[in-house]
Amino acid sequence: MRSLRFSLLLLVVGFIGVVAGSITWMVGFVGLTTGSQLVSQIAPPLGYGLVGLAWWQWTSTVKAGAGVAKAMRRSSKTLALASAITALCYLAYLYGDLRFRYALPNNGANFDIPHWNLRLAGYGSAGVGFLIAAVGFWIGSTATHQPDSLTPEPELAPATS
Repeated sequence: MRSLRFSLLLLVVGFIGVVAGSITWMVGFVGLTTGSQLVSQIAPPLGYGLVGLAWWQWTSTVKAGAGVAKAMRRSSKTLALASAITALCYLAYLYGDLRFRYALPNNGANFDIPHWNLRLAGYGSAGVGFLIAAVGFWIGSTATHQPDSLTPEPELAPATS
């Protein structure tokens, strides 16, 4: 149970990083007047936050045999992989923006877009947040919920003749 609490802590910290990254990116984006840009930055943290909440609600209440515990571990590892892949997306945006800037003449010394560093920080924060969430899901996959072995099974009363 202790690893589930640590897993939850990592998920919360990771999603705070994702939300902070999205907010930072939106503040740093100069032309954020279109609804599609706004939705594209708000939807990932909200949707993935709901996925994490659903996983936690299911995982923290499961008390079953080995079959259900195995399914829980498998779904947790799948969510960890999904988080890691999503992190790669945001980190690829960060890398692409940095490559763009340093491909300019004089390594972008005259390159001046307002709030450029906020955009970069937003991508970095979201990427690292998803990586932290991936670790949280992975740690959650190691926690098994077996029936309490200290509680004895009820015994059948001996048949009397």
